[in-house]
Amino acid sequence: MGGRRVQRRLDRRRRRRSLRLGLGVTVALGLLVLAGAWYLDRPVPEGEPAPRFVLQDSTGRELSLADYLGRGPVVLVFYMTYG
Repeated sequence: MGGRRVQRRLDRRRRRRSLRLGLGVTVALGLLVLAGAWYLDRPVPEGEPAPRFVLQDSTGRELSLADYLGRGPVVLVFYMTYG
């Protein structure tokens, strides 16, 4: 009987520790997102041309922003990858 009580107490401690860790990670990620949003939310001078650059697509083909000049608006999406 005493073993079950000890086990329940350990389970509660583990659960609390896990919740605290999850909350800490969530808060840290939220702060990173806010910091990134603050950094990226800077005014861009209107009418100034975009810098010239070349990127590779998922197949390795090089794409330049100049290739799309005059076609209309361009939306760039940068995926974060690991590895």
